[in-house]
Amino acid sequence: MSDLFTGNLYTIVLDYRKKTYVYQVFAKNSVEANLKWIKEVDLNEIGIFNTKGIKEELISEAMDETFFPVSMNNLQCVWSSSVTSFSEVDIHTKEYPVAYIITTSTTNCKYIQKKQQNDMLGFSNNKVLYTIQLDYKGSTGVNQVCANTQIEAKIKWIQQLKLNEFPGAPTNIPETKNNLLSQTKDPDFNPIPINGLDSVWSTSVQLGDEIGRVTIVATQSNVVNL
Repeated sequence: MSDLFTGNLYTIVLDYRKKTYVYQVFAKNSVEANLKWIKEVDLNEIGIFNTKGIKEELISEAMDETFFPVSMNNLQCVWSSSVTSFSEVDIHTKEYPVAYIITTSTTNCKYIQKKQQNDMLGFSNNKVLYTIQLDYKGSTGVNQVCANTQIEAKIKWIQQLKLNEFPGAPTNIPETKNNLLSQTKDPDFNPIPINGLDSVWSTSVQLGDEIGRVTIVATQSNVVNL
């Protein structure tokens, strides 16, 4: 994470070569956030070599207005940015890797822990906006839900998940969704905080014979009591 605690906190989620990488930076806007994570990312850690040349290309691209992050329709405080300088089109989606940039709440960790205690006592009303990203067989999808806890967010997300948008996903959608909802009762599938990051959790879903990787981000927004 950046040492400069100015502006908003942004979470960047990148799926590349069947792995998910998550970064956080403080920035004034999504354009600056995109540039900062690119400057800070260790390309060797994600299996990209000749890193000097590629890093320079990435930085140049991030400063080019043509490649500025694009706000995602129907989502609050979420942008997408294609990482074309990786020079590698995904063999499944035939597209370049995409980084998702999410304005992140910096106070929700303690806030949600308190809410979880209050929920048990039955007097919690406020909800948090969660951005949930799924990577499955090289395809990605991003949705948002309002919920009291990360587990409730995962349940709501499953209920609205459009499996037909993910190539290779099971086609028996009602049965698959029932299975996914059953998985939420298994602690092994509970969202887990990602070490070193604020208000970000990782979890998974079993879809057929493969696991889908899920990243959950408490998102800064004006949504209250939805």
